[in-house]
Amino acid sequence: MIHRRFFYRLLLLSCTVATVVATAQDARSDGARKNAISVQPLYIFNRGMRIDYERELHNPYHLLQVSAKGYLMHDGYGTVTTLLFNDDRIEKLSGVGAEVNYKYFFLKRRIPYVSAGVSYGYFRTQQYDSDFAGFREDGLMFYRPDYSLRTQTFSRAGFNTCFGVQTSPCKRFFVDGYIGLGFCRSFYDKNRYHPDSDNMNGLTYNGLTATTGLRLGLRF
Repeated sequence: MIHRRFFYRLLLLSCTVATVVATAQDARSDGARKNAISVQPLYIFNRGMRIDYERELHNPYHLLQVSAKGYLMHDGYGTVTTLLFNDDRIEKLSGVGAEVNYKYFFLKRRIPYVSAGVSYGYFRTQQYDSDFAGFREDGLMFYRPDYSLRTQTFSRAGFNTCFGVQTSPCKRFFVDGYIGLGFCRSFYDKNRYHPDSDNMNGLTYNGLTATTGLRLGLRF
């Protein structure tokens, strides 16, 4: 299937990138820290987690960022509504994702930058839905309403470009804010029940997306 081919290509790209990072030679002699790890409060406050690892390549202007994401959302009222996802009738959502970004800084001090990257996510949802279940009685077939919890899986692939600003209030700690545009494509079984959503935070959305975030990190 299309999304599986995309996943395999993304996995190959991630492995290639990891190899490049592992074999990149340190061309600097000023003792500057070349690695960084950060989290995004937006994910934490919306029942998710995102950890970003950042690695300087051959000079301080070029960096590679690899991100791991996790989601575990449950709403007893039958609707998952956060800044990360907004889909009607979802009772529970769980998922994992990965993202790879290349970042170019205009200045050696790492203040303004542009980035471009690809992302992939896999999600499992549970939602209540009504249907009709058949049963036999006295040789006749009858149907009655059946309201049950159903499970469905989704895959989302996309890319984005961003403009950001990274600043360091102290030597190790940094704050990174960014905003950008992208495109996403969702893959799921359209013959099964799926949540209705036309907003860009919905699991069934296809099209242009807007992204923004704030990262808090530590260099080492």
